[in-house]
This record gives sequence, structure tokens and C-alpha cells, in this order.
Amino acid sequence: MSGRHRRSVGRGAAGGRQPRGGVGRRQPRRRGPVVFALLAVVAVLGASAFVVPGVSGRLCLHKGDPLQVQAAPSIAPVLGALAADVDLSETGCREVVVTAAAPGTVARHVISDAPDLPDVWVPDSSAWPYLARESGAKGASRSVPTNGVSLASSPVVLAVSKTTARSLPHPGRDLLWADVFGAVESRGLRLALPDPRRYAPAAASLVGQAERPGPSVTTAPLSAALRSVDTAQPGEPDRLLEWVTSTPERPLAAPVPEQEVWAHNARSHHLELEAVYDGPTTPSVDYPFLVLTHDQGVRRAADALLRHLRTLPSVEQLQAAGFRTSNGFPGPGLTPELGVRSGRSMVTAADPKAVTAALRAMDRARRDSRMLAVLDISGSMAELVAPGTTRMDVARRAAADALGLLSDESQAGLWVFSTDVVGRTDFRQLVELGSLRATIGATPRRRALGDALAHLTPRIGGGTALYDTALAAVRTVRKDWSPQHENVVVLFTDGRNDVKGGIGLPQLLSTLRKEADPARPVPVFAIGLGADADGRSLAAIASATGGASYVARTPLDARRAFFDAIGRQG
Repeated sequence: MSGRHRRSVGRGAAGGRQPRGGVGRRQPRRRGPVVFALLAVVAVLGASAFVVPGVSGRLCLHKGDPLQVQAAPSIAPVLGALAADVDLSETGCREVVVTAAAPGTVARHVISDAPDLPDVWVPDSSAWPYLARESGAKGASRSVPTNGVSLASSPVVLAVSKTTARSLPHPGRDLLWADVFGAVESRGLRLALPDPRRYAPAAASLVGQAERPGPSVTTAPLSAALRSVDTAQPGEPDRLLEWVTSTPERPLAAPVPEQEVWAHNARSHHLELEAVYDGPTTPSVDYPFLVLTHDQGVRRAADALLRHLRTLPSVEQLQAAGFRTSNGFPGPGLTPELGVRSGRSMVTAADPKAVTAALRAMDRARRDSRMLAVLDISGSMAELVAPGTTRMDVARRAAADALGLLSDESQAGLWVFSTDVVGRTDFRQLVELGSLRATIGATPRRRALGDALAHLTPRIGGGTALYDTALAAVRTVRKDWSPQHENVVVLFTDGRNDVKGGIGLPQLLSTLRKEADPARPVPVFAIGLGADADGRSLAAIASATGGASYVARTPLDARRAFFDAIGRQG
């Protein structure tokens, strides 16, 4: 028990503390018989007999309650070793007790205003106090400071096995996060990602991707990775590296602090892990020193501990344990021989608000979808975009890949459009929008979608009824709008509306805005294939519905656009 919640320890019957034997405030300079007896014993046995380690010539006859520190498991051992050397005369004769505690667990105790909070909390991210305070709990707003001094930092890396690292292409340069996320799309690599609300490195990795500029590289790789998260991964973060190294037949990557890769390899009989960095500037975790107690005596002890931890010998000991300084300087032990890079990394501690935004993006990317895919089958879709690959091939593959990542709890359907596809109707439903767990006749809907996509062919001579089809698709999805899903239309086209007598663009946009229901949004994500696509009209349609538009010139562009659309839902 400690801090503002500490029970009365060593108090008299009236509730007051027992005398501190002259430690703390100035006492009269009387030397009673006990003191003279002690001095006599010291004279006989030698001065070292009663010297308390760290006490500058003063005796702590009555030690105060220990200063209780709870720290992230990775940094707790070295903090405990450093605390053993703290000068007790500076802490008011309070010993320092450091225990390892998962930051997410401490945060929950803070939020719930639990009675046994530590005096000092050293989590692995400055985002923790913000997230705890943002919970709205009164206890959190009273207990947690808005910020603290960072004791150290460690870049967040993607830990992969040495075998996996050697298998990923990265000609002439170091392996990067982009290579790993690309392998999610092309080589079946999967991501081990604990709950980012309990594990700061996971949250930092989300921020690192969500903040990238440009629609083709923002949420696209992140969405693909999140939807390929290994469902068999361990529930606790401390088993992540064990999981990555114990499944060589299944390539895995896990976001962890660089220090943990270094420590794993340093104690391993053979090097098993490679740390993959995001670049010269990389997301990182820091280790803020947060004082939670309001007891002024305990706070003075905490201040003394902080001063000790910020001395040069303490900083060097933290570096020797695999951490970097708070501004990113490594110690001599961070070497490529131990799977890490020794150069200085420009660390970027996650902005708390960016963490919140990234968590919301993750929720959207992982949330079950209700998606209507609408594909252009006009004659121009037969044109080649690469040797042996038509625009239809690009759209078909992108749709098949992305639909394949939808959860079983999602709903999906498939339309095609051109001109006069069914009589005078310009679009046709190939697979009705519905649950992926359901069957159509005897065929599971997921298989029906795959079969329909595999057999799509362009209608030679067919036009592009873009506007009529877009309006009909939005109305169809809104008709049975589901609050449990993200309700979206994803539209592929390579041309511009060329139907005479149909709805025009001004009327379409006006109708979409008029029929929009904030309580039942149906965004359109429009993917234009090739330079002939009417990017301006697609952007206007997407904007009118709260969606986004893309221009895809390669099969990879189209795939990334579809993944980005999934990640931007909601």
C-alpha cells in the first residue's frame, strides 16, 4: 500500500506517525543514552558496521514507508538495480521498491480509482496518462499527471525471424516496415498484434502507418495487416517473441520495442530475431516517470529517485540494458550482431491524440463490413494495363483479394454495370448482399462471390452507366442499413459516364446529398482504373457520400485502394 491510498503503517494509537529519530525535520541536539551507546558500538566495531548503503553519513533508525514504483516489465529490472543505489538520505530514509506491472493493468486500476496505486508509475508510453485521463474517470483525472520526464526510449520495430528477414526482397538497402507489410499482401506473412489499448508498441505501430501521407500508402497496408492478424496469437504481449520464433513454417511479424529484440538475442544461444525499422524517423515508446501520490513527503522521495535516475551513470546503465536515451542515442551494446541497428534513430513518441485516432482507424479496419462491390464491365475493361493483364483482371483480382479479407461476420454482395445489361437496366446483381456465413442455394456466399468474379468478362461495345448505377447502389445498401456493420459501396470503373438520357452528374450529386442520412451513412469508395477514368466525377461522388476516390494504374494500386477503402470506413 502506498501513496495517497496507503494504509496507516507505523502509526501510534492516536494515528500520528512514530518519531523519525531526527530524520526529516530539525530536532533538538540532545544525545540520549541510546545514541551514546550506538556511538560506542561504532567505535569498537568500526564505522562500517552500521553504515546503511547510500546514506551520506546519517543513520536511518526509523525508515519511512517504502517508495512503491510500478514499471513496465522491460524496464523494471534495470530500474530496480538503479534504485538499490539511491541515496536514502535524499529519500527521507525511504527505500525504493520497484515491481514489474503491465501498463495496461495499471491504467485500468487508475481509471477505476483502485485503492492500491503505486507512488510512481513508469509505463512504456507517454500516451498512457492521456488515455487514462480521457477515460472520463474522476480518479484518473485526480491521480495522473498530464506528462512526465522520459527516462529512456526504444524505437518500435517489427520483429521477424532471421529466416523471414532473408526471404523478403529489399535489394541494396535495409529491410523496412513497408517490405513487411507488402509481404502481408504478397507472401502470406501475418501480423501478431496484441490489443493496442493494452500494449503501447502496437499503438505506436498503428500511428506510424496511419500518419503516412497519400492514399496509396496510408491505411492500405495497415488494413491488410490488421485483417490478417493471426487469430492464434498469444493473449499476453510478453509471449510475442516466443510466438514469432516458435512457428518457422508460418512467417510472422510483431511490433515490439527494439530493446526486447536486443534482450532476446543477447540471452539466446543463437540469434533468432531481426528488428525491422520504419525508417530513419520511427515511432517509439518512451518511459515517463509519473508521480501519482499527493503525499508531499513521498513526492520528495520520488523527486530524489528521479534525480538519481537522470544522472550520467544511471543513463549509461539504461543504455547498457538495451534502451536509448530519451532523444534516441543508443549505447554501445546496440549492434547489428544482436539483430538491431546501432545508428541514432530519430524517435517520435506517439502523440496521444494521434494514438486515439489510430485506435479508431484500427476499429474501423477490423469492424465487420456490409459491402456492395460494383464492377464496371464496359468494353474498355478489356484493354491491357500490362502484358497479359486487362483492366478487368485488375478489378477482379483486387475485389477478390479484399473480399477474401472480410470477416465471416461481414456481409457482401456483387453487382456489375455497363449499358443495357438486363433489358434497359444498366446494372445486374450477381450475388445478393448478405451474410458471408449464409449460403445461396447450396453454395456458401463467399464461394459464390469468388466464382462470380472469376467468370467476369467485358461486354464488347458496352458503355459506362456510372451515374445511374452509383445512385442505385447507394439506395440498395441504405435500404437495409445495419448498425452493426460499416455500410459501404466500393465502385470500380475505367471510364466516364456515357449514357444518354440518364441522370446527369449535377442531379446525381444533388440527389445523393438530399437523401443522405447522417444516422445511416453509405460512403462510396470509387476506384478509377487507368488514365481514362473520370477522376473528377468519381471524386465528386465520393465527396457527396463521405467516401474517398482513387486512381489505380497498376494491379497493386487497385489492391491498395480497396484496402484503403476498408480502412477508411466510418
